Amino acid sequence: MGTRALLDVLGELVHGLETHRGGRGTKPSGSAESSSITEPSSITTSSGSTTSFSSPSPSVGPFFRVLDLGCGTGVLATAVALRIPGASVVATDRSAAAVLSAAATAAANGVGDRVATLRDDAAASVPDGSVDVVVCNPPFHAGAVVSTDIAEAMFRAAARVLRPGGELWVVWNSHLRYRPSLERVVGPTEQASRTPKFTVTRSVKR
Repeated sequence: MGTRALLDVLGELVHGLETHRGGRGTKPSGSAESSSITEPSSITTSSGSTTSFSSPSPSVGPFFRVLDLGCGTGVLATAVALRIPGASVVATDRSAAAVLSAAATAAANGVGDRVATLRDDAAASVPDGSVDVVVCNPPFHAGAVVSTDIAEAMFRAAARVLRPGGELWVVWNSHLRYRPSLERVVGPTEQASRTPKFTVTRSVKR
């Protein structure tokens, strides 16, 4: 599934953050103190299912601001909270059921007090330039119709809330070819992982 693909490159994200603390690229906001990363290998969702993932464990600065945009069950937000104890994590979705599910997933994994949930459409209430990293697994159906409109709206929202140099990490079905949109809306985009089914990209806000 797409979320699993993004979880599997979460280690690349935290390795990237560690590299950036050395002065190459994005640098976390806030204190320069580091916070050790824990080693969870799976996450229990609100429905009781388990998603496994693997990633290495460097250290990153605390007060790192992460937004799970269109959070669904909250697996990505919970993974970030587990992997980066110093991060400030917000899970947002326009669906009330999704927000409740995300809160339940965070609570089931012991990070309910560290993952804030917010019912919001396209992060409308999140201030401009206030986020260091956005993670996103956008839907590509509008009802029964395949559409890129929702994803592109989410890319625009991510570009708005990210600070300059912030990062958008997206997992998407490989046939959708989102990279030109990401380059145009957010900034320089590189492929972090790809299978015949899923692609994961990292875009840096201009």
